[in-house]
Amino acid sequence: MKKFGLIYAFLLMGFTAIVAQVILIRELLTSFSGNELAIGIFFANWLLLEAVGSYGAGRWAGKVKSGTPYYVCLQLFLALAFPAIIFLTRIAKNLLGIIPGQGINVFTIFYASLFLLIPLGLTDGAQFSFGCRMFTEGKTRGVFSISKVYIYEAIGSLVGGIVATYLCLQYFNSFQTALALALLNIFSAILLLLFVDTPDRKNNQRKRYRAIFSPPRFALKIAAGLLLLICGVMLPLATIDYLHTRSVAIQWRNYDVLDYRNSVYGNVAVIKRFEQLNILSNGVPISTIPTPDLAFIEEFVHLPLLAHPHPRKVLLVGGGIGGLLQEILKHPIQKIHYATLDPLIIHAAQRHAPGFTTADLGDPRVKVHYVDGRYFIRTDDEQYDVIFINLPDPSTLEINRFYTREFYQMSRQRLKKDGILCLHLPGSTAYLSRELIDLNANIIQTVKHVFPYLKIIPGDYNLLLVSLSKTVTTIHPDALTKRIQERALQLRLLSDFHMRYKFEKTRLAWYDKAIGKAVEMPHNRDFHPSALYYDLVFWNSVHSPGFAVIFSQLKNLRLGYIVIAIFLIFVILFSLQRYNSAWNKSFIVLPIIATGFAGMAVDIVLVLAFQSFYGYLYHWIGLLIAAFMVGLTWGGMWMTHRLKGKLKSAGANSVDDRAIFLKLELFIVLYTGLLIGVLALLNRFQEYAVIFAAAQYVLLLLNALCGFLVGAEFPLAIKIYLKNTTRYPQTAGILYAADLIGSWLGALFVAIAFIPLLGITPTCLLVLFINLGSLLFFYFTPQ
Repeated sequence: MKKFGLIYAFLLMGFTAIVAQVILIRELLTSFSGNELAIGIFFANWLLLEAVGSYGAGRWAGKVKSGTPYYVCLQLFLALAFPAIIFLTRIAKNLLGIIPGQGINVFTIFYASLFLLIPLGLTDGAQFSFGCRMFTEGKTRGVFSISKVYIYEAIGSLVGGIVATYLCLQYFNSFQTALALALLNIFSAILLLLFVDTPDRKNNQRKRYRAIFSPPRFALKIAAGLLLLICGVMLPLATIDYLHTRSVAIQWRNYDVLDYRNSVYGNVAVIKRFEQLNILSNGVPISTIPTPDLAFIEEFVHLPLLAHPHPRKVLLVGGGIGGLLQEILKHPIQKIHYATLDPLIIHAAQRHAPGFTTADLGDPRVKVHYVDGRYFIRTDDEQYDVIFINLPDPSTLEINRFYTREFYQMSRQRLKKDGILCLHLPGSTAYLSRELIDLNANIIQTVKHVFPYLKIIPGDYNLLLVSLSKTVTTIHPDALTKRIQERALQLRLLSDFHMRYKFEKTRLAWYDKAIGKAVEMPHNRDFHPSALYYDLVFWNSVHSPGFAVIFSQLKNLRLGYIVIAIFLIFVILFSLQRYNSAWNKSFIVLPIIATGFAGMAVDIVLVLAFQSFYGYLYHWIGLLIAAFMVGLTWGGMWMTHRLKGKLKSAGANSVDDRAIFLKLELFIVLYTGLLIGVLALLNRFQEYAVIFAAAQYVLLLLNALCGFLVGAEFPLAIKIYLKNTTRYPQTAGILYAADLIGSWLGALFVAIAFIPLLGITPTCLLVLFINLGSLLFFYFTPQ
């Protein structure tokens, strides 16, 4: 029972951490309406706090007699803290004095999320160190015990990721999930107190009795029992539901919350004020009923449809509810294909505003496809007169896929000869800032590479009408007004006066002159999402002007500069290691940081590559991440088994360990080179059906192999570090923290800066250089 209690505790540690991470990042995204920068900050803060908790607890755990009471305290604290953090996250904007819908600057996002994540991030990191202390008590081969804790945690993380994605998010609210985690952790704490923290039976009965009923142990047992009673009996589901509804009501104060649900794609909320309904996805308004943004909808829908002489077949990608479909159907359309990713948004609109959605969605001319829009365009074989791309700005890697050269090339194949593709970009009728010009120019230059003809209609939203036919550039307001009359369109805004205003030559010339000031820049590509960077710069100029100045300078970043900086860092660390005894252990810590960075970077790269090929297929993305965790577990288990076998052999020594570690470092370097080549080949030949079908399995295998290399290195690093010491908890805390620091650097810089600015291939080269540097650092460092 003692062994079961320990294994259950370590599995639960990984399970709890990943479930809490998924739930809290979803809650933070909803509260702060986050983009790619915010996502990176949330994830990086978690990893940083986890690293601090692991390192600090590792130093402390080596000084205590038993790690079990401390581990139990952490479990009980987590059971109490998680629901409290969920509640605080939802009401955070109120506490900060920010009204619903108001933008938040990057500094507020950073310190607010850091504060909210402190309790759970530190606790999660500390659990690993005290868990290693608990598992190594009385054992002479602590390296294998630490490795087992690492493996059990990885298995728990794998299961937790699957459960959180496919069960918790879809069928339970956050407080129900928190209650389930609390019950699991309290049960684990009781098992540890009853069967692990019990003195050995070889002691006499008096000593056993005094130990079991000592005030600290007895108090922990009472506390665990009371918490179990509270969670299991005194907190029925009705109370949990009250916490959920109350926190949501505070989160959206001054609004009536009609619906609040999660899907695998995001949080969907329906809020009402007076007679106005707003549908939100991850806190961002996407539709207003019954009074939508009339100016945007009429301009976005009718100008492209009027520019086409006979629009019969239309494709709509993105938001269509709230008036947009209704306006399209006013034209003589024969068929509308509507591709939208999250069915929960449609269902929410049908449930709460049936009078405004039934006519549109129930029209026999409308066919709804619940699929990623890019995947639909790629796999569809029909051609369209007009294609509408109604999506937000390219603020995330996921959305940016709809603004790349590759996407426009796919869309070109779906357009008829005189067909029109319409998209919108942020604009202004008064002043175009440098950041706004750069964002518009980047997309425009990308579009021009694919389509020969482009018509831009500036305004608060800049409409881009692109086509293979020159007629799109010659549209005149008189012709558009005539078609309004011919089609008997009942419009509320687009009058003859408004049409002439939109096409006024001085306005068009003003916009063209402003965009003309932009320098030639890298096109937005699947593997080089430069528009994401320009959108983040623009977002910061609006919400964080001070930070925008710093962020805008990153465009001068070059791969060579980074490589030189990394080389100098390695030289400095090598000098410190040789001439300062305090840095003697850095020879193994630095490679672990580099490996953690590589693991996170490769994971991000492969997810982005998968989305570029196949679209945002959430279940496959989950499998891709699970493949990494499977590889991580497999690598850890394989290396632990190998080390046990070598320990039994007569020739096992530290020289063998160094040689194996060097081979692993070399394999990571070679793997990164292989990754560059494979991705280049897949991208080059993805048009072939066989390559396209096989690529998804190749990407799964690549991520599993990356996880294997990362997982195999950790147990070996533990053994090498422990060559001249038996300080097991300190070692576990230091190396686990080093791994997390590397992951933190990857999460913070790869998705936000390196991939948008450099592209996937240079980012992979950077990973190769970093790990090659760590290999040479380890090789030339004397032991």
